Amino acid sequence: MGIVQIKVVDPEGIGVRSRVEFHDAPAHLAFVVEVPRGHIDIKAPTGTYIAYLQAYEMGAPFTVDVRPIEILKGKPFLLTALVVEGRTAAMPTLKDFDPDIDLATTNAEIAAGTDPMNVLSVPGRKTITYDSKVLHPEAGWYAGDLFVHSTYGRGSESVAELVARAEKAGLDFLAITDLNTMAAMDDPGFKSDKVVLIPAMAWGNEDRGVAVIYGPGTVPAPPGSLAAAQSICGLAQAQGGVFAVAHPCFDRAPWQWGLAYVNAIQVWCGDWRATPPIPLGRLKKGIRERKPDSEEMLHAIAAAVKGSEAVVNHVLSPGMLAGLGASQADAAHLQMSANMQAEIFLDIELRRGLMAGVMGGSDSDGPKIPLGEPLTYVYAREKSLAGIMEGLRLGRTFISRGPDGPKVLMRASFLGPGDIVDKTKPHIFVGGVVPLDTRVQFEVIVTNAKGLKLEILRDGKPSVLKQIESDNFGLQFKELMAYRGNIRARVVGRPKNLRAGYGVREVHAMTSPIFIRNVFYE
Repeated sequence: MGIVQIKVVDPEGIGVRSRVEFHDAPAHLAFVVEVPRGHIDIKAPTGTYIAYLQAYEMGAPFTVDVRPIEILKGKPFLLTALVVEGRTAAMPTLKDFDPDIDLATTNAEIAAGTDPMNVLSVPGRKTITYDSKVLHPEAGWYAGDLFVHSTYGRGSESVAELVARAEKAGLDFLAITDLNTMAAMDDPGFKSDKVVLIPAMAWGNEDRGVAVIYGPGTVPAPPGSLAAAQSICGLAQAQGGVFAVAHPCFDRAPWQWGLAYVNAIQVWCGDWRATPPIPLGRLKKGIRERKPDSEEMLHAIAAAVKGSEAVVNHVLSPGMLAGLGASQADAAHLQMSANMQAEIFLDIELRRGLMAGVMGGSDSDGPKIPLGEPLTYVYAREKSLAGIMEGLRLGRTFISRGPDGPKVLMRASFLGPGDIVDKTKPHIFVGGVVPLDTRVQFEVIVTNAKGLKLEILRDGKPSVLKQIESDNFGLQFKELMAYRGNIRARVVGRPKNLRAGYGVREVHAMTSPIFIRNVFYE
């Protein structure tokens, strides 16, 4: 072992809160050192490294210097950095020195040999090159699985075995989402002429929860502070990627990052009723905070759990139990599933202003868990990586329980004089925005769902409920968009076996929202 003396200061000699990444090969992180007061002495393995010195600003780490170092046994190495950027009245923040918003100052990029004006060129991060081949040139709804695991994570199958299984299942696209690694995309088996393979990774930890990052331009940095996590979210999006919250209410890693501006929420992971809900006590104390002088929870995840508990208490009333043909002995199975809690979480975030789509994934970690259950449908201009990614970013998605499940399509059309559809104006599909104070006609088409029920939800609350009378069912309704919010659809039914899972409702399909906004001022 050797000794490294780290000192990061501003022009006045005051220590700057910082961190240092030590890479023992290009884009390969060996270890990280936090420097909370700007100076620290550490013991480290001997060897040659590239040191990426990062100064914190509003909790986010900006790379401010890059230099090679050699750690020798018995000879301390002094690693110093003078942070002058962001310390002047004219340019008071480090962001002012980061024109491509990749969390690295211009001087640091010059030292690293990366391009200060290219968000896909980031010091210490591997740039990802994508296969842009088109597998089918026509626009349409393509179906795939956005959450599976290989042997690079907790899965039991190799990348080649997973790809072969996806091809056999007839999927149009597949994302292998191993935790905090994108090693799958470098595997020789990561190739197909039938299935669009999306470079992706699950990102996060059990302490605060997991996101999924699809199609980033560089390999994302590992989890750190909350502010750093928000920066990683923003960087992935700036590079053309998609940042989605994964299984927010699963007990193994409930969502406690609290990030804003995510692209999507995985409201459906695995079988809809299979996973038990999380109790409020499972969340961190800080996440269970209430708004001042209110019983309302401050954080959406806590509000979702609290809301689900209130619904369950209503279900457990004697009258409701009788209506369900259940008894107190069924109480455990009357709890909402984790996926149902996740849907409540989605609606709370949407009401608070988030504009995000829905997605699902099988969470398959081996052949015993089928791929595409649930199945995410994405409307894309073509069957290609670029096409699928564009559809995900735009929220043009719906989810079905599997290949044999219902398909549910929703669109809005502008109405003219006499409440006649104005054919000169475009239709608005899921993920799109309807201007406030306009009158529109909604049309929902559901296939393969006879005997189930169609729900139209306005801001998460059912506003229309219709029995689906045939396997090719249509519904139209007209409405004046008088206030901001969102409208989405889902197909539901009673579970065949109450004791085979959690919750009194089986969801068979659901769409992303159509948003109502004041497009002139928001």
